[in-house]
Amino acid sequence: ISVLHAAVASGLNEPRLNPHHLPVALRIFSRKKTWEEQRPLERGIENGLGTDETGFPSLKDFRHLNESQYLDALVRLSGGHIEKACSMAGVSRSGLYHLLEKHNKKLNP
Repeated sequence: ISVLHAAVASGLNEPRLNPHHLPVALRIFSRKKTWEEQRPLERGIENGLGTDETGFPSLKDFRHLNESQYLDALVRLSGGHIEKACSMAGVSRSGLYHLLEKHNKKLNP
C-alpha cells in the first residue's frame, strides 16, 4: 500500500500515473529483473547446466539443448506458420526444416 501511496503522491497533479511515479527502489528492481530475463545464455548456465568443471556441458550439448528450446519458442510464437517462422529466425525454409528434423520437431504448435 505504501508503494501505491507514493505513486499517487508523486503524480498528484497529473491525469495518469506512469512508471516514473513509482518509488525508485521498485523501478530499479523491475529493471534488474527485466534485464536478467533478457540474458538466456547466462541464465541457462546458472540454472541447471552447471558452473563448475564437473557440471559444465560440452559445447555440442549446450548448442543442442538451446537450439531445441529456441525451436520450441519459435514454433509457438510463429503459430506454426513456416513463412513467419523463417522470417523471425532469419533462415531459409530448407534451413528451418533441417533444424526441425535434427531435433525431431514439427512445425505444428
